[in-house]
Amino acid sequence: MDEKMQELAKQLSTYADNFAAFSFVQGAAFCYLLVQSLPVGCTLRSRWYIAEPLLLIAGVGYCWLIRRCHTGEDNLIGASPKSGDPIGDVILTVRRIRFVLVIIATLGEMAIVMGARFFSAALERACALGCKA
Repeated sequence: MDEKMQELAKQLSTYADNFAAFSFVQGAAFCYLLVQSLPVGCTLRSRWYIAEPLLLIAGVGYCWLIRRCHTGEDNLIGASPKSGDPIGDVILTVRRIRFVLVIIATLGEMAIVMGARFFSAALERACALGCKA
């Protein structure tokens, strides 16, 4: 395999790692913002039906980008990693972990939105006293 093709395959793998990491960090930042800002919490509580689909679209988008990186990497290398091969097993495990991180982050963000809307009496009281969302 050409050295440039191998370097590009490595770059695609790095991009896939970055997409997975960014998804998780974005979820953490979202949670931090929600906890630290009453106006954001009140707005999210009153507009949860907008936030939920947007979070789902973002999660699906990250998974799609990661899948495109995996496909491009396989095309550049010329073969998909196979189960049973020690290196192939590691590659497949890493690929699964990327998807699991994105799915956990997306579902966690969606659960927080639903919790803020339906199960947070403290946020409900605070919004009633201090926010007009």
